Amino acid sequence: MPAISSFNRVEINLAALKNNYRTVKKQVNGRVMAVLKGDAYGHGLVECARALTNVQCARMGVLDLEEGLALRSGGVSARIYILSGLQGSSQCSKAV
Repeated sequence: MPAISSFNRVEINLAALKNNYRTVKKQVNGRVMAVLKGDAYGHGLVECARALTNVQCARMGVLDLEEGLALRSGGVSARIYILSGLQGSSQCSKAV
């Protein structure tokens, strides 16, 4: 019988997220992209993106166009990379 988890919720410490980004950025000689695909792994896409934008994260990777549009609607102005690509001219038009 599989073990049953007793966790009911997860709390994201946005200050720790920002600190982690700063730490990685300091150690990398180049550009850093925060990957927030799958609604930031279920932790709140827009909230995490806004926190990262506050520490000058300029590149965000998302799963699909809908997540990219959610970031734009949420006021995130960083470059957004759609990791699954775009499907058809309709999605290309929306992305532009």
